[in-house]
Amino acid sequence: MASTAADSITLDVFQDILQKYPDLVKSIAKPPKAGHLSLEELDRFRYIDAPSHLSIKTDAKQFALSDIQKLVQWKIHHGKFRPFLPKLVASNTEDKAREVTKAAFSSYATKRDIKATLKIIEKLKGIGPATSSLILAVHDPENVMFFSDEAYHWLCASGSESLPDLKYTSKEYDELDVKVKKLMARLKVSPTDVEKVSYVLKHTNGYSSAKGPPGKLKSGSLPQDNSKDANATIPRPRGLPRSAAKAEVEEATEKTLEDNLVKPRDRPKSVSEEEKKDDVKEPVEESSVSKPRGRANATQKARTSKVEAESAKPSVLNRKSKRKTTNNATDVEEPVRKRGHPKGKTG
Repeated sequence: MASTAADSITLDVFQDILQKYPDLVKSIAKPPKAGHLSLEELDRFRYIDAPSHLSIKTDAKQFALSDIQKLVQWKIHHGKFRPFLPKLVASNTEDKAREVTKAAFSSYATKRDIKATLKIIEKLKGIGPATSSLILAVHDPENVMFFSDEAYHWLCASGSESLPDLKYTSKEYDELDVKVKKLMARLKVSPTDVEKVSYVLKHTNGYSSAKGPPGKLKSGSLPQDNSKDANATIPRPRGLPRSAAKAEVEEATEKTLEDNLVKPRDRPKSVSEEEKKDDVKEPVEESSVSKPRGRANATQKARTSKVEAESAKPSVLNRKSKRKTTNNATDVEEPVRKRGHPKGKTG
């Protein structure tokens, strides 16, 4: 298996990976929104159209603001999405964009100092080391490397599974620049080709494993993009508060969490089958008398006994009716005794 490590990759393997780049872009491109360019159109501008009329070979002296905005659109759709970046860049005026890029390219033409040139370009709002390196890479595609996450991952982190958190500093770009020039000198390739190869390796997981044998790119269908890191830090342009850089991403995340959150007092209580059975009340017999509790027990018993006793006694009306009935029966069955005669005898 051929190694894909930057220190040992061969030119044949490098070229084989490079040929996979166009198909990869097509496979990960999403339909653009109305009025926006597709990733393939932005990719063509980045690698073909922009260098053909904005490079040092065409004696370009400056960039228009629209050129910078297109490159920023390519950057956020080709790599990590930065929703706040286009607005910051758009806040620059046309005169400011032309003035800064003209001063930067003039300095680069005389000194060929990449680091000093990037510092000049970074005077624009929303432009940091990564975007400034992209602008200069378009101006001099044969000597300047774009500071991409994929390139740093491959060349400086050896394609390890855990990519160190990039701060997008000049020191990190200097480290990348040294690695790129070493690879360019060994394979005789351009920075643009190195950029594309690192992009393919990152999005196809084609790195050589640091813990095992070298990896190998499989031919055929390209795997899905798995380069997104949920734990990656969100970089911010110079001068922008960290809270502003994270605002749009955190706002959507917090809203989703808030919508899905069920507060304890609103959460429905789970009722088991046994509890459901307990909730069914058994019918109470009519004759049953609930027993009182506590100190009122004796009093209630006395009242109950009194009520029962009263119920058992016949009423006055009932007693009179009974007496009358008895008397009627006596008048019929026994003759009336005369006064003075003993009982049982008649006169």
